[in-house]
Amino acid sequence: MTIGGALRTKLISTAAVSALIDNRMFHMQAPQAIVSSGQDHITFQIISSTGRPALTGVAKLTTDRIQIDCMSRSGTRALQIRDAVRGAIDGFDGPLSGFVRVVIQREDSGDMPVDITPGTETAWNRTSMDFMVSYNDPAVLLTSTGA
Repeated sequence: MTIGGALRTKLISTAAVSALIDNRMFHMQAPQAIVSSGQDHITFQIISSTGRPALTGVAKLTTDRIQIDCMSRSGTRALQIRDAVRGAIDGFDGPLSGFVRVVIQREDSGDMPVDITPGTETAWNRTSMDFMVSYNDPAVLLTSTGA
């Protein structure tokens, strides 16, 4: 599993988040059917990824900047989704879906209306947050130890 997949699993299994979006969390962009029907959802993408070199030369610690966008037709609802996401992962420190240790810290956030439905006057409200997610990739750990 990728760190994005692990983060998605964590969020949609959190009651406060799933109560607002069910399992509608997508990598990069939501399917057109979700957008067209106006369903609240979350999208995420990895903005950047850096490895921290170790003495062995293999980067055992990776830090990704992951942007999470909470989307709703209602500004109030977008903020509720944002708060549920932040409550679920900001400050997380522990194992996550096969990753030995994951540390998540919110870096920044912002709000903006977005018209992603051309030809209509119905705007979406988006709240964006960037999280710094540091983790030891299990595949790299196995490779570097010779297992």
